[in-house]
Amino acid sequence: MEHYELTEEKKMNCYEHTLITKQDLQENQAKNLISKYEEIIKKNEGKVLKTEEWGLRNFSHKIKNNKKGFYF
Repeated sequence: MEHYELTEEKKMNCYEHTLITKQDLQENQAKNLISKYEEIIKKNEGKVLKTEEWGLRNFSHKIKNNKKGFYF
């Protein structure tokens, strides 16, 4: 009979977040906003594995008189 040694790993849940900004947000403002949220996650012992920019998308309903938003 074979014996396998189990190593103790610290496992963490993975979470996915979607951030939506106003459509008229400037590129440098968007980068600053993403950096801010990444720092909050890192400060709380989290890791950002990947960041995606989905671009400008239409809302199914207006949100505060906005029809579109920029998705991250």
